[in-house]
Amino acid sequence: MTWVRNRWYVAAWDAEVDRTPIARTLCGEPVMLYRKLDRSVVAMRDACPHRLLPLSMGFKEGDSVRCRYHGLLVGPDGHATQMPIKTEPVPKGLCATLYPVVEKHRFVWIWIGEAEKADPALVPDFWPCSAPGWTFDGGYNRVECDYRLMIDNLMDLSHETWVHQGSIGQHEITEAPIETVVEGEQVLVRRWMPGIEPPPFWRDALRSTGLVDRWQVCHFLPPSSVLIDVGVSPVEAGDTIERHDSGVRGFVVDAMTPETESSTHYFWGMARNFDIEDSGFTARFKAQQGRVFDEDVDVLEAQQRSIDANPDMKLRGYSIDEGSTRAPDHRAAEPGRGGVSGPIGRGDLDHNLGLRLRRAHSAVQRHFAEHFADLGLTQKQVSALWLTGDHPDLAQRDLAQAMDMDRATAMALVHGLEKRGLLSRSPSAIDGRRIAFRLTQAGAALLAEAKQAIAVHEAWLKGRFTAAELSTLEEMLARIYR
Repeated sequence: MTWVRNRWYVAAWDAEVDRTPIARTLCGEPVMLYRKLDRSVVAMRDACPHRLLPLSMGFKEGDSVRCRYHGLLVGPDGHATQMPIKTEPVPKGLCATLYPVVEKHRFVWIWIGEAEKADPALVPDFWPCSAPGWTFDGGYNRVECDYRLMIDNLMDLSHETWVHQGSIGQHEITEAPIETVVEGEQVLVRRWMPGIEPPPFWRDALRSTGLVDRWQVCHFLPPSSVLIDVGVSPVEAGDTIERHDSGVRGFVVDAMTPETESSTHYFWGMARNFDIEDSGFTARFKAQQGRVFDEDVDVLEAQQRSIDANPDMKLRGYSIDEGSTRAPDHRAAEPGRGGVSGPIGRGDLDHNLGLRLRRAHSAVQRHFAEHFADLGLTQKQVSALWLTGDHPDLAQRDLAQAMDMDRATAMALVHGLEKRGLLSRSPSAIDGRRIAFRLTQAGAALLAEAKQAIAVHEAWLKGRFTAAELSTLEEMLARIYR
């Protein structure tokens, strides 16, 4: 299982659910959805508690459903109210599972997990979909890929330049720096593009020509949604990445609900604060947005097929992937690979502190090694290059002391880096009697790549903790290695 339970997931658009039951697999569970006469939504396990035929194939009788196979009548509360032999009493425990549901922001949300923990206040805040002064509409795709690949796609919009060349892509997207911010369980990836020519869609929306400031803020909301704050404003308006309401603004709304470990229900749309009374524009833009997302679907489904065909290869993460790798609820296993269905009991092993620390260290070391595989550097070699880069006149004795190793071991490390042309030695500029080490041009270039890999590794590691947890963790680790 690759998803998190005890969370709200989108089950359907509000307009999809009517009196006639619909069937949908959500987080691996077959669910039947329909509306009662009072228009409230019922979400029920789509399996007759008698012989397990899907209840969605049955016949509606008022607010109840009669199984199409033997005629067991099941009420909207999940309890059977009439047996196939009508004169027989109904067993007290004969019932179908009910799921908590909430209607909010044009969606029907379902709680997959322990019903008693379902708190409507935990529904992700899609505020632009319901706020005055905004309009919202969208569509649906079933996508044959792991839902986490879709989160990767939406948290890294540099793909727009290449996947959507004919629609919303701009080369300025890949040229603009990105900033990743973690706020508790939520992750934001922010990109600010000042003083650029607007792409056609935003130029037409702004109804003016001239240079604009453009922004993209990808906002991950657990367990599996991404809101993307997008828009442009005239340069002279003086907007910033923090405040940008002077031009035209929209939110691309993306809710991904796992169907299986390799398929996803994708609910998408656009909330905007311009031309909100123009229903024709809304319909045209919905069709245009659907065509853009079709391009994503082609890429994502091909990526999933490639992942399945290459089980010996791993996904690599770099700086542009930081937003998705820090999204907390979908990072437990590699996207596209599936996951374990539940924990396997290990007895006393699970309570052995030393073993658990070593396992955690192994996981960290494995992630580090994977990101350094292409560089051919060990952690100690990186440290030696880094120290030499920070201290260009570093002597052998000082390097050994800084790395907490004897001079012979430090010398062997240096010899290896010299053979690769990454370090050179010459008399110290400070003390000509001593030999000092300096980075070569190749060493400096490789160190730059190593620092980028370290940044990704650090983001992956720190993303597993809150700021308070990190502070506590650092204190606890210090007690061990002091």
